[in-house]
Parts: sequence; C-alpha cells; structure tokens
Amino acid sequence: MGRLRIKISAFLLVVLTATWVVYHNHIWIRGWMWHLQHDAIVMENYIIPVPTNWYAQILENGDQLLIRVDTDDKSPATQPHVHAKLFVHWSPTPLSDEEVRDIASLDAAHLEQRGVNPVLWGMNANDATITCVGPDELGSGGGHDVEPISSHCVGSNGLNISITATKADMQQVREILSGIRKKP
Repeated sequence: MGRLRIKISAFLLVVLTATWVVYHNHIWIRGWMWHLQHDAIVMENYIIPVPTNWYAQILENGDQLLIRVDTDDKSPATQPHVHAKLFVHWSPTPLSDEEVRDIASLDAAHLEQRGVNPVLWGMNANDATITCVGPDELGSGGGHDVEPISSHCVGSNGLNISITATKADMQQVREILSGIRKKP
C-alpha cells in the first residue's frame, strides 16, 4: 500500500510539473507549432517574414499581431523585459507617396510638440514606400529598466504597422520590415 502511494504521488508530481512547464512556455510552444506550417504572414498582397523567435496571431478583424518571444535587451532590470511587438493593419484605401510623407510629417510634428526628437526611416516593399516615424531613444526615467520605443509606419500600399520595441530589438524589427515583399 505504501509503494502504491509513492508511485501515485510521483506520477501526480510529474503531471503537475509537465502542466506547469507547458503553461509557462505556451507562447513558445504555440509559436513553434505555427512556424511548422508558416514562415511569414500575408496581409492583402504583401508577405511579411516572421523570424522563428516571433509569435504570430491573427486577430478577429484580420489584423495581425507579431510578438517577439525573446529579447536582445540584456540590461539589468527590476521588471521583466518588454518584448517587441508589431501590430499590422491593412487600410483599404492606398495612399500616394505624398500622402505618406504628409502623415509622417504630422507624426514627427506631434513628437516635437511633446519635446521628443523624431526619427524618420523607411524602406521600399517592391512597388510601395513604407515610412516610419518614432522617437529617438527614450530614457529609462532614472531606473534600470529600458523603456520601449513606439513607432508608427505607414505604407503607400495600405500597410500600417505600429511598433513597440526596445532599442536592442529594433534591429530585428527593421529586418522584418525590410523583408516585406509583394506576393508573386
């Protein structure tokens, strides 16, 4: 009778540990499973690459959310590090390159009004121009935690992308954006 209790207790301990591990790593597991079937998301006529350390989620309205499951931010922190996120939205009305520049100028002016130095950067995705506006580096507010940088990208093709990432993760974000291609 005593051995049976030990075996049952050991079995329950293994089940509880396995459940905790799966729950604790469920985003990693779901991301890995997603990557078994996909390597990119498709938004209308454009293919957006998704690196293996990112998790993709299609939202109810067709928008897509990409979340980095790790981070390159190795700074000392009192709270968990912020993971990079890309929110991809499709605007049904394409914009001209001039309209994209106007929107970027308005976003930059808004940042300047708040006392933040804006940074404009962009890329070409085949036949479309994508322009991004965001602040230069934000400070940590005196603490050790690194604040994320939020940028907004507007494409003449209808792509709108909101970015939240720390400076350490921006390199991979830019690689994703520069990899956007039109579907063949």
